[in-house]
Amino acid sequence: MLVIEVERADVQERTGTRDNGQPWKIRNQVVYAHMFDAESGQLKRYPTEVKLRLVDDAKPYQPGFYMLSPTSIFSDRYDALAVDAHLVTVEEYMKATAMAISQRIPKEPTQAQAKVAG
Repeated sequence: MLVIEVERADVQERTGTRDNGQPWKIRNQVVYAHMFDAESGQLKRYPTEVKLRLVDDAKPYQPGFYMLSPTSIFSDRYDALAVDAHLVTVEEYMKATAMAISQRIPKEPTQAQAKVAG
């Protein structure tokens, strides 16, 4: 679980030109990631400031709390786990993950099913 806090909708933009003459633009929004400590498994006391990359003309996220969208995690062209951060509201996150869990994770067998299987 990753909770993202957006304090301001400001966007930092950098532009330039590649060696081949093609222009480039990078747009970032400073946000705060509330992360867990790997050793203790507890939520860290303070959030970590991170830059969230925005696609070319995407509107910045408005102040508030967001979750990392489940669609942000994917398999890249080398079949490695990859992340391209997209944020959703907490309500959207809860709805998407609840549906995915109910569709993919088997429910505990009932006692009747366990007797038949055993």
